Amino acid sequence: MRKFVIGVDGGNTKTDYFLFDTEGNLIDHLKGGTCSHEALSDSFEGAYRLLKMHLDLLVHRNDLTYDEIESAAFGLAGVDLLHQRETLEDIVERIGFKNYVVDNDSFLGIKAALPNGFGVCSINGTGTVAGGIDEYGNRLQVGGMGAVTGDEAGGAYIAKTVLRYVYDYLYRCSPKTMMAKPVMNLLGV
Repeated sequence: MRKFVIGVDGGNTKTDYFLFDTEGNLIDHLKGGTCSHEALSDSFEGAYRLLKMHLDLLVHRNDLTYDEIESAAFGLAGVDLLHQRETLEDIVERIGFKNYVVDNDSFLGIKAALPNGFGVCSINGTGTVAGGIDEYGNRLQVGGMGAVTGDEAGGAYIAKTVLRYVYDYLYRCSPKTMMAKPVMNLLGV
């Protein structure tokens, strides 16, 4: 019987769902919105609802069952604390996975990109986080908790900063900024 693996790259804005066979051939890909409990109004239940909906679609449109999925890897934004990991692992098991890993997306970036399995990965999407794994398997995560802890990078931070500079230029006599015209055009003003 042919076996398959699933990879999920879930950020705060978008989620990619991949289905491969065990020889490494891409079988299918599905793109969805965020599945992050931190970005959804119904938190972990929302993460369950969206993960299940998209994974069911991916599995069933390829005429598969979860029993044919050999393993799965979930690299998710918002896996920053132990209770978050444990709750998301429970969700993955409720969906039907038996052999899986749930981790912060920065750590899975290291495993996916580096053959030796150690190094550093910086995620700068909607938010920001950096993870590192040394040659002995020791891990360190910096960031991922948002602006309250000084994690000021990524798309959301850049957009807010640009808008603030343009606003300050237009209404607070701040220095001229070359960002004003493109922002105003984008907003249709």
